[in-house]
Amino acid sequence: MRKTVIFVFVTLLLLFSLTGCASKSSKAIPFENNQAPDFELKDINGNPVRLSDYKGKTILLTFWSINCPYCLKELVELQTFFSEIPSNTVLITVNLDMEQEKVKTYLKEKGYTFPVLFDNRGEIIKKYLIRGIPLNILIDCNGIIKTRIEGALTKDYIIKMINSIEEGIKKPA
Repeated sequence: MRKTVIFVFVTLLLLFSLTGCASKSSKAIPFENNQAPDFELKDINGNPVRLSDYKGKTILLTFWSINCPYCLKELVELQTFFSEIPSNTVLITVNLDMEQEKVKTYLKEKGYTFPVLFDNRGEIIKKYLIRGIPLNILIDCNGIIKTRIEGALTKDYIIKMINSIEEGIKKPA
């Protein structure tokens, strides 16, 4: 009898835990061919910006830090891309540093003008399951993640990625 009660208890516990897992799967999954998780962060001027505000456009979402040499190298490429950005595309960069003033000073000294949002509380790191930076995510006009690449990109590669999703191809060669 005691074994039966323990068996029923363990079975119910397992059933409830699996049900809990199933309900979590309804959240956006931050990987290719899934809806990009929405978020709201403040930009460099303190204005709120939501990812969903740009639905209908192709979005290059880049996560970076001032302490990451590969990120800093990529920022040069992002600025060049931003100066030539197609009208149907938006560049959103998310800085993950705690020291916003230091980041603002760096951006001003370098003359960077692309949009920068701050995630100094680490909310988006969790939402997007970020393991390494720079992280570049290309989102199509329907809000679907098409490409997720850890590592610095060049302007030419970014343009190839954007062109490839417009042509229905997942990643450029």
